[in-house]
Amino acid sequence: MRHFGFMHNTIVLMSVIVALMAVHLTEVVCWAGFFFHERLFSNFNTSLYFSIASYTTVGYGDVVLRDAGWRLLGGVEALAASLMMCWSTVILIQVLTKIYTRHVDDWENKELLARDRIHNPGPWW
Repeated sequence: MRHFGFMHNTIVLMSVIVALMAVHLTEVVCWAGFFFHERLFSNFNTSLYFSIASYTTVGYGDVVLRDAGWRLLGGVEALAASLMMCWSTVILIQVLTKIYTRHVDDWENKELLARDRIHNPGPWW
C-alpha cells in the first residue's frame, strides 16, 4: 500500500519528467554543438539560441542559417523534436496508466475483501 501513496506517485512522475527534460536538453545541446562545430554561428550561445528556437518549433527568425544548404537543418531539428515530444508523451501516459492500474487493482482487491466479509460473516458467536 505504501507504493500507492501520493508522495510516491509524485516522486515517480517528477523523476520521469526530469529525466525526459534532461534527454530533450541533451538533444538541444547536441544540435547546438553541431551548429557551432560547423561554424554556422559565431558563438555557442547563438547556436544554442537557434537550436532551442528550432527544437521548440518557435522559430523566431531573428537568427537564421545563412547558407541555403544548411537551412533545412532547422526543419530537421524541429521534426526530430516533434518525434521526441511524441515519444515523451507516450512515456508519461504509460507511467500514469501504470499508477492508475495499480490503484484500480488495489481498489478491486479491497472491494472483493469487503464483499467476502459481507457474504461470509463467520460464526455468529
